[in-house]
Amino acid sequence: MAWYEMAFLVDPMTERQESAVIDAFDAVPRTFAGGCELALAAEGPSVLGAVQGIVGELHRGGVQVHRLVEDLVTRTMIAERAGVTVPTVAEWVREHRERMGFPAPFTAAAGGLWLWGPVNRWLGTLAPDLSDGFTHPELADYVEVNYWLLSRSGMR
Repeated sequence: MAWYEMAFLVDPMTERQESAVIDAFDAVPRTFAGGCELALAAEGPSVLGAVQGIVGELHRGGVQVHRLVEDLVTRTMIAERAGVTVPTVAEWVREHRERMGFPAPFTAAAGGLWLWGPVNRWLGTLAPDLSDGFTHPELADYVEVNYWLLSRSGMR
């Protein structure tokens, strides 16, 4: 079993629901117009396995989960999370992509956005202290979990 760090898009929660979710999962809710992002860590045999347990508990508490939110990072965010400089990350992206296997960007928008999961995993292979120690969803995990969530809601 591994610990997975992830975030969900959920409907706005009542104060009671928010308090219960924070207590039960040590979650960090971030409310914005029309919704809420709920960041938390959960243990499971896989990302889907961890999500299935959490979503069941959230639904029992009246929290509607819509999707797993991609943890997208810029070069600057990668540098901050890894404790290195932005030029170091630019070097990884530019010079070492082919030679060292730095992950491909998720999208070219905003100069490149990467999924944190593959970047964090790659950082751990480069030097264990660069990784944050959590397992994060990868692209296939987002697809699998969000398909499962859509299937549950009958919106396929």
